[in-house]
Amino acid sequence: MRNKQEIGGQSHPCIIFSSRAKGMGMNAVTISLHKNYSEYKDFVMENKKRGGGDFLTEVQYVLVDLKGDVAKPLSFEYLAEEQET
Repeated sequence: MRNKQEIGGQSHPCIIFSSRAKGMGMNAVTISLHKNYSEYKDFVMENKKRGGGDFLTEVQYVLVDLKGDVAKPLSFEYLAEEQET
């Protein structure tokens, strides 16, 4: 599984984080950014076709509208500010 994750992660610039994980009945987590739901759906289907189907047995997802009511934008700027103080 690790090799497939590494290959998939390197070939998809939309993936910003991917790792093995434990909890909630899952064993991996991937964070990716997509322009719209259609692009996300194509991304999932492409991974299943490329051999991810044997480890993508169950996919759970959370969709976030980044143009909607975002309480705190995704940024590493907050961590950098904390390091400076």
